[in-house]
Amino acid sequence: MKTLLFIGHTYHQKTKSSVFLLDLLRQDYLITEFYMDPELSLEYESLGELQQKEFDVLLIWQVMPKTTELKKYISWQHTVFFPMYDHFVAIGGFNAKIWKEYQEALIVSFSKTLCDDLRTCGFDARYIQYFPEPGKIGSWGAEDSLFFWQRRTNLNMSTLAQATTNLDIKKVHLHAAPDPGHSTQPPSAFDEGVASFFENIACSESVWFAKKEQMYETMEQSGLYMAPRHMEGIGMSFLEAMAHGRCVIAPDRPTMNEYITDGVNGLLYPWDDTSENHCGASLKRPAKTIREIQQNAYQTIVDGRKKWDTDKHLILDWLQQEARPDRKKLRINSIFYDWNNLPRTKWFAITFIAKNLFLFRFRDINSFHHRKK
Repeated sequence: MKTLLFIGHTYHQKTKSSVFLLDLLRQDYLITEFYMDPELSLEYESLGELQQKEFDVLLIWQVMPKTTELKKYISWQHTVFFPMYDHFVAIGGFNAKIWKEYQEALIVSFSKTLCDDLRTCGFDARYIQYFPEPGKIGSWGAEDSLFFWQRRTNLNMSTLAQATTNLDIKKVHLHAAPDPGHSTQPPSAFDEGVASFFENIACSESVWFAKKEQMYETMEQSGLYMAPRHMEGIGMSFLEAMAHGRCVIAPDRPTMNEYITDGVNGLLYPWDDTSENHCGASLKRPAKTIREIQQNAYQTIVDGRKKWDTDKHLILDWLQQEARPDRKKLRINSIFYDWNNLPRTKWFAITFIAKNLFLFRFRDINSFHHRKK
């Protein structure tokens, strides 16, 4: 049986967000899992236990270790990288010191926005959209009740108040379970304007549930669900809410706006990095009822899951293919981002001239992630 080394983020061992992919890979591969935390350090030395092992495939999930360092400890035939849109933005877009390590990797993206940007730069990127299993809906919940899992400090009760002020919400449940390095704050922690929003709203709170089913039971008391992050890699949390028939309220950014059509199967508000609450404008009451939007959200998942069950096997095919990057485009980027180890050829002079034309046409590549779909 072919062998595969899976390198992922230590936090995913807790969230289980990569389990769906690992289950698929086990159909064809004997998998060795290795996890690292880039927030602390990339502990390459801990790969010593795998030293002298050779793998058919190296699959890297979101984290971006230096492949040149990995090669000191292990060897492999094919490199496949699964980047995440939110991580891509967090590291400053096409950071030369990081991305030049992945020139020869075949890249699989769950975000169309990110995939398009990668292809523009010359990487061999493939796009596939993930959908979870539709859930069993115990209750559609109250249309004036909202469930909010606050995972990030910058998307908080102040954002919620600004975005939903026109939706006549009567109850808010705060699931206070932040991501590492982030915190949650109750309504009372914000200014008077936010506090007044909650004066006539019943509030409840929870922390980590012992079982995921307990969270679903609490979530299903509300017809509305506030997406917990302002950008996603895949977006498991809001997708699972849609899979349970919730009307998701989310920033109009990837990957939320790649699944949600505003007013049809969810609600999108403009995200504003410059404002204090990050909400560019309050939502208007949709033409459809909240219940209709909930039903459309659920159907989106039902239809999408059928497509995923057919398309997911493409990943197993891709793992066997050699990457075919557009080397001309990569040479242009070698000028932009100082990828000095890329070979210079007769195209150097042409690409040097093309630099300004490229910038004029496409703007700075690091700003691509601000495009709206």
